[in-house]
Amino acid sequence: MRNSVFFIADHTGRAYWSNTPSSSPSKHNITEEQLVAYVEYLIDNIYVSIGNRVYRQCVGIPMGTGCAPLVANLFLFYYEYQYVRGLIKQILMLAKKFNNTMRYIDDLLTLNNTAFHSAISDIYPCELQLKKTTECETQLSYLDLLVTIENGKYLTALYDKRDNFNFNIVNFPYLSSNIPSGPAYGVYVSQLVRIGRICSNYTDFAVRHYKLTQRLVRQGFRYSTLCVVFRRFAKKHVWFVDKYGCSVRRHIEDGVCLPAMDPFQS
Repeated sequence: MRNSVFFIADHTGRAYWSNTPSSSPSKHNITEEQLVAYVEYLIDNIYVSIGNRVYRQCVGIPMGTGCAPLVANLFLFYYEYQYVRGLIKQILMLAKKFNNTMRYIDDLLTLNNTAFHSAISDIYPCELQLKKTTECETQLSYLDLLVTIENGKYLTALYDKRDNFNFNIVNFPYLSSNIPSGPAYGVYVSQLVRIGRICSNYTDFAVRHYKLTQRLVRQGFRYSTLCVVFRRFAKKHVWFVDKYGCSVRRHIEDGVCLPAMDPFQS
């Protein structure tokens, strides 16, 4: 890549490597060396102000910039790729243990990989420290997943750290706002898909479904409309009905909150 040129096409948003520079005025020709210099400058020149003081970040990848997730991904991917590529060439059986080790930006999940802990220093640089957040050997939270091991199987449920907050969280639309009702009820459907995909057991789904509709009813959503929307959802998403083996009527009875049942309803 030393002789390549990096193009950023402003009119399409595409970026690609090429050996021949473009003469088009809508494209910028950036060499590999220039790109590296830009990234180094970005990492070394992040400043934040607190009160009347200005601080320069000297540890870690800059947060709050548009490219921060990409830079973090590339940084970690480089070390992980080098390690796994070496394993494939040398110890294929050890490499297979990393099949269930995955990462989302800087959150790492590893399942049934007894080799991971001893390999940390071989994968990542010494300045990067990993913190173990697993509370016990049979349960962990990862992003919005609560993973539990029961009878040798992985079961998943929804994890929301906001459940532990001692104050109210403002989220989801209020129908009293100046918004169309269609997209507002569309939020309900999107949450049904999300929760349904995550929860392995019907009980976990029903609890989360009820908490969701309880909040929506409190924010002006109509019980009758929620029922209609749920029936449409169940008819369209057949996988959802098959997954739990429950009737639509039971889902509505267990999960859709009646206004009179809502203790916060005035």
